[in-house]
Amino acid sequence: MIRWRAMVLGALTFLVAHAILLAGWTTWFEPDGAHAAWFLNSGRGVAFTIVCLIAGGALAGAIGRAAAAERIVTGAAFAAGAVIAMAIVLFSGDAGTIFPIVLCIGAAIALVSGVAGALAGGALRQAMSKG
Repeated sequence: MIRWRAMVLGALTFLVAHAILLAGWTTWFEPDGAHAAWFLNSGRGVAFTIVCLIAGGALAGAIGRAAAAERIVTGAAFAAGAVIAMAIVLFSGDAGTIFPIVLCIGAAIALVSGVAGALAGGALRQAMSKG
């Protein structure tokens, strides 16, 4: 069963993170502006996007099903949505010649962040319902 809410939340989370990156690229993430505004072009951009994806994954895990295995599936669906949005953003501009590598690295970051967030969010929800 496809977790559409988690996928949409993943896509929206990435798009919001990317919009913030675009707005603050030369101020916060890449002050010298040597590279194009893309989260993998800056260590700060990677860290910021990871934090956003973990937070979004936590929200997806908190509103999803309770079992740990179900949270992993929810986190993976969240990551899939983020990767779809990532691909759309990447191909809406100049994707460059290394786009397969960029998408694979971005997908790995989204998957780990999304699943970690979903597990944490589900565990927090479970702990709050018991306490």
